[in-house]
Amino acid sequence: KFKPNYLKEIFHKGKWITAYGIFNYFGENGDNIIVGRILGSSSLGIYQMAYKISILPISEVSDVISQVVFPVYTKIEGNIKRLIKAYLKTMVLISIGALTVGIFVFLFPNEIVKLILGPQWLSAVPVLKILAIYGILRTIAGPSSALFLSRGKQNYVTIMTFTRFVTLIITIYPLVLMYGMIGAAYSALISVLAELPVI
Repeated sequence: KFKPNYLKEIFHKGKWITAYGIFNYFGENGDNIIVGRILGSSSLGIYQMAYKISILPISEVSDVISQVVFPVYTKIEGNIKRLIKAYLKTMVLISIGALTVGIFVFLFPNEIVKLILGPQWLSAVPVLKILAIYGILRTIAGPSSALFLSRGKQNYVTIMTFTRFVTLIITIYPLVLMYGMIGAAYSALISVLAELPVI
């Protein structure tokens, strides 16, 4: 049977997820747009390669674990003590993985760039060092989305992503004008630092 109340609830919760998707997309790609517009395609290519290496902890650790724990969180969302315990265990596991990969990237950027991309990409090294910290923080912040969604707090996920997006938009242009690709990396890092207190 068609139930208007269910449809209303889907639209109500869906608007937050849609907004989250939009803010997340621009939060993750806004720096690329500005770097490309101001510094050109060659700088954009270097920046994007550094970015891809730096978010390895997100894609290889946080995203996979978040997909696994979300149904678990949803199943136990009524039991707050169990939920907090499960979330803290997840955070410890993800933090260990993120720090291991991120610190390795931060300490050995020259070797990583030479090995993966070749010596012609060494100009990405200073950017990669900053983005390695960004990758660690984004990875550690990642599981909070699964937690909020399991509790039906879609608006929380949207607010935290909106915070990161707005901070990036405010800082990216002046920092890129002043410091080039390194400024873009700092802007991305500042945006995730602004998101953490909100989470």
